[in-house]
Amino acid sequence: MPHHVTLDVSYPSRGGRRTVAVTFHAASVAIAWDADTVLELDYTHAQTGLGGAHDNQPMLTLVGPEAEAVRLYFPDQACFRAAAACWPAPLAQAAQRQGRKTWRNRALLGGLAGLLAAGWFARGLMLDGLVALVPTSVEPKLGRAVTASMLRGKEVSNPVLVQAVSQMGQALVKQTPGAQVYTFRFHVVRENFENAFAAPGGEVVVTTPLLARAESADELACILGHEIQHVVRRHSTRAMVRQLGVTTGFMLVFGDAAGAAATIASMGLQLSGLAFDRDQERESDRVGLRCAHAAGYDPLAITRFFKRVDRQRDEMDDALSFLSTHPAPAERIQTIAQLAKQLGPVPRGVKRPQVDWKQVQRAARNP
Repeated sequence: MPHHVTLDVSYPSRGGRRTVAVTFHAASVAIAWDADTVLELDYTHAQTGLGGAHDNQPMLTLVGPEAEAVRLYFPDQACFRAAAACWPAPLAQAAQRQGRKTWRNRALLGGLAGLLAAGWFARGLMLDGLVALVPTSVEPKLGRAVTASMLRGKEVSNPVLVQAVSQMGQALVKQTPGAQVYTFRFHVVRENFENAFAAPGGEVVVTTPLLARAESADELACILGHEIQHVVRRHSTRAMVRQLGVTTGFMLVFGDAAGAAATIASMGLQLSGLAFDRDQERESDRVGLRCAHAAGYDPLAITRFFKRVDRQRDEMDDALSFLSTHPAPAERIQTIAQLAKQLGPVPRGVKRPQVDWKQVQRAARNP
């Protein structure tokens, strides 16, 4: 039987959070956004979680048009459980586990605090434990806070560059498991160095010199796929919490995203200050290239990029910051070549965005 309820729904393209009528069916959710618009969404990639002002409100995240995250906020656990009775079995079971997980998280928080006070936990392990408890709903606020200074006065509006990067990025997001939890936004900025960055919550920044250096859409797709993995696998969030410290980590766990954002602003933390370890870089390479391949891009293209960079880095005053924490180019080239052989030819029939790359390069050199 369908379940009818009035809920707060956050749908960015329709003006953000509003209270609307929602009907849960066995195969889909109907959201009556206004008198003339009923949005039908299925449960593909649906995830349960906690959200709201204090990140303690039961929440269901669905994937809307253009891979946009649509979040449904329930007033209490009873309403959440009643709606879950209509959901597919795996999702309903996840809703049941969420209630138990909330209590486990509270117990774990108490344990972590005790271990911290007693000095029984190593700092790195403590911070990783905190990151595991940070709700995904607070990450977009962190991402916007850390990208603010980099975008201010430098963000490029040239449609050739913006559309190419955004369309390619969204095509890759659609092929990335778990990416639908976030609303990804892709930015192009004027800088004097070649790099791409990923911030928590789905903020991805590409510099114009990197676009000018890349010789094909395939090369950029592999780089974007790599950065998307830093977001989905929460490498960016881990790096930020490690840099900001335990106090900020507890702010995030308890839903004080505004306080954490203020700390970021006061410290002047920038994306270029977020460093990932080599294992995280290898993981982002491996999974990101699989997603690029699934989206119709050639994973071997990035080896050509690395070979060009490696030949020129000795001639440069400063090595590319893109390579600063990554595995050595020779190792990456060998690993990627092996992965590309396993993946085989690019899938037929995949429609990737049509991009005139020569036009992109020209625009990047004169944004």
